[in-house]
Amino acid sequence: MKKSAGFLIKSKGLYLLCHATQLLSKPSQFDGKWTISKGSVEEGETELEAAIRELREETNISILEHFSFRKESKWFNKYSNNKREVYVFLVEDFTGKLRNVELKCNSYVINHPIARYNGIPEMDDFMWVTREEAYQMVFPSQQHLFLMEGF
Repeated sequence: MKKSAGFLIKSKGLYLLCHATQLLSKPSQFDGKWTISKGSVEEGETELEAAIRELREETNISILEHFSFRKESKWFNKYSNNKREVYVFLVEDFTGKLRNVELKCNSYVINHPIARYNGIPEMDDFMWVTREEAYQMVFPSQQHLFLMEGF
């Protein structure tokens, strides 16, 4: 089974969500296309390395400029959907400094005919939202992340 990895980020009480680009519609808060930042683990990469790379590509957040991680950092949640295993790491930013980063997507969809010609970003919007909003907005496979106690 393929692997993905990403971050669940909480900054001063709000969670970061990314909107997966939809070529035929504009982002809407409750269109069901919101997600945490995550992506495929490439060959030779650890889950943490993949999560760090994907976060930079999808949001412009260079997490290592703000936080340090041990190489053996353990993911806090692992779940499977019908395509892959997903490893999720936690970042809690008590200062709110991550909310000051200019969010933008640096990766582009390349396997869609329209995107290939127009350079459409993989993510087209970002929101900092409450736990309750996040639960309502994310893909069903990620809703359990926002039901966990203590984060």
